Amino acid sequence: MFSIIGVTVLVEFESFFDLENSNDSLTFYDGPDTSYPLLYRARGQTTPSSLRSTSSVITVVFQSDTGVNGAGFAFKYTIGTQWYCMYICMAI
Repeated sequence: MFSIIGVTVLVEFESFFDLENSNDSLTFYDGPDTSYPLLYRARGQTTPSSLRSTSSVITVVFQSDTGVNGAGFAFKYTIGTQWYCMYICMAI
């Protein structure tokens, strides 16, 4: 596994999100495995906002049981650069 410097992953959720609040979760980690920092853990019916990693690698873990079935979720991801402004630019 390798990470490309300056490249990030953007995760955007579709308009629906429906998981059992107590036993189902969708978890995003900011790196190649679950030992990396937690980016976000989603549960219930609230559609999460978009997420952006700090590197070109994320880990996604979906956990569920057989008790209650929700409609599920949908998301898309894009990989690209994240630009930071490091200087103050002024018109002269």
